[in-house]
Amino acid sequence: DLFPEKLILEWQRKYTPRNLKIRIKEFEHFIAKEGNEVLGIIAIKDNYIRTFFVNSNFQKQGIGRKLFNFVQNLLLERKYTKILVEAGPKGVPAYLKFGFRKIKEISKSREGIEYIDILMEKDI
Repeated sequence: DLFPEKLILEWQRKYTPRNLKIRIKEFEHFIAKEGNEVLGIIAIKDNYIRTFFVNSNFQKQGIGRKLFNFVQNLLLERKYTKILVEAGPKGVPAYLKFGFRKIKEISKSREGIEYIDILMEKDI
């Protein structure tokens, strides 16, 4: 109910296996898994979080915190001083818990549908 069905369908079209193969080459991905089950994924490009999610079956177990801490430490080693992310409405509360602050709203449009993401940053 946060996004219109047309926009969700567009995102599903965008994230085909072929397109995901391209995305995998554009960003560094870090995956938490147990056996063959993916628990969560975080992807970065430079100091920008591009993807971050935890499997709904494993939320509230500290997996997201472990993935985030791993990336934050990696970025510190790489001498970055900030982490950036564009968060949708569902992601903002989680990023606030990780210590991010809201910088500005970003108006976006896809398939003629307008929506807002929030640019957030965290000092590290």
